[in-house]
Amino acid sequence: MKTAIRKHFPDFLAILGLLVVALVVSVYILDKQRLSLPAGVPVQLRVPAAAGLAERLQAKPGKRRLHVEVTVADAAGNVTTQTGVVAVRVIGRPLRSFKVGPSHSFEMFSRAGDRAVGRVVNGVIERLASGASYRAIERFYQDGIEAIDKRYGEVHDTAVGDQIYDALDIPMRRRGFSAEDLVNSA
Repeated sequence: MKTAIRKHFPDFLAILGLLVVALVVSVYILDKQRLSLPAGVPVQLRVPAAAGLAERLQAKPGKRRLHVEVTVADAAGNVTTQTGVVAVRVIGRPLRSFKVGPSHSFEMFSRAGDRAVGRVVNGVIERLASGASYRAIERFYQDGIEAIDKRYGEVHDTAVGDQIYDALDIPMRRRGFSAEDLVNSA
């Protein structure tokens, strides 16, 4: 074997060098993959949740209790699952923060139509934030949709109504009103 190593010494050194590089890279990768949370220190984690959870939590801010199930695995591959109830405090966004931007699509046939619907939606949100009555909000919404209908007939399409509903659902629920009733009133 010594003769073979002597005879192919450059090849032997190349293989030995590759093994050392592989070992260094492996140690580096494994070191970067470890997640250690210090015991007793509060940690904030962002966890993907079921669809619609954020909307349901934002619709009714305050103290809430969530049933959670956490599955974790350690470096050795041992898996454990824990279930429990977690108390959380949901901080409600200000109603005005739900306003839509000028490039929001309401599925109208033109950008001008989308902007017109956006102005009505933002007007409804502004009235919700200022404490207007449901009747005043409904009157404003109906007048706005009627004005848009004169120029953009597609404002009554189902897709447009769905987009308006999505934009107004949480702010309306936060005030105790129904976005569905409002959208169907026009």
